[in-house]
Amino acid sequence: MRAQFGPAGDAYRDSPIHAAGEDLGWLVEAAIDLVGTASDGERSLAAVRALDVATGAGHTAVALARAGADVVASDLTPEMLRATERTVERANRARAASRPSPADGSTVAAPSAGAALPPLRVRTELARAEALPFAASDFDLESCRIAAHHFADPAGFVAEAARVLRPCGALLVIDNIAPADARLADAMNEVERIRDPSHVEAYPVARWVAWGAAAGFDLHALRRWRRRKDAAAWLARSRTPDDRVAELDRVLAAAPDDVLGYLAATWEGDRLTRLEHESALFAFVLHEPPHAEGRNGGPTGDGDPPERRPDPAVPE
Repeated sequence: MRAQFGPAGDAYRDSPIHAAGEDLGWLVEAAIDLVGTASDGERSLAAVRALDVATGAGHTAVALARAGADVVASDLTPEMLRATERTVERANRARAASRPSPADGSTVAAPSAGAALPPLRVRTELARAEALPFAASDFDLESCRIAAHHFADPAGFVAEAARVLRPCGALLVIDNIAPADARLADAMNEVERIRDPSHVEAYPVARWVAWGAAAGFDLHALRRWRRRKDAAAWLARSRTPDDRVAELDRVLAAAPDDVLGYLAATWEGDRLTRLEHESALFAFVLHEPPHAEGRNGGPTGDGDPPERRPDPAVPE
């Protein structure tokens, strides 16, 4: 995996799918909903200690920090962490030249250095998702966006998240998901592995829900959508060599209609131009153990645990 992602840090930093997208906003909204605190009528992550696992180029870490969180951005790859540091530096340069507008919360040019927004609180840490170098109950929030399909042990990743989160802490995972139909799932994962050998597997929703329950999480919310991929950009980002592109063309040319329909594959002449895959946002909340101490040191009933919705999302 290090060989695949080490040289690709800047590509992921500049990738529109990773740098922006509605799902990044959805993740921050879910974080504020679950672990945010209120001040002057506004909810934020100002009192939240967050961990962004497999941070890539750091876009999720920066988004959480902009909402006020104190963020540790971890990744297995030193080159990716350097890309994260460059992303943070670029965001802080923009903040140094801006100040919040009192009218709508947007930013305008700062008239003086004293009026600039403070630097984002983000630091980097080299770490494996399944073996984190942090103490138990060290974080209020853990996030992982568009990365878990590369993990060798996703169930171990979820269990490790439960270890480092405080009771009532939140785990937010955005990733590609596979259909419930095993044949379609196998075809989808084969396509992904041809394009990128570091792809391990995308899993159906029910598998994620089971891993969460086994680790002590409740599923607070589930959101699903389809993501359209420009084939040329998708292949360039992973630096897929020509022989594997040719193999991908052969596999798709021989694929049955239901597989092509699921992938929404389109061509211009003999050139693949577009594919789609399904993604999901899982919002998990860690069970509160009976008689456990809350984040303020007293019984959990004396603290301010996040509000829970009565009816969790139901998987397919």
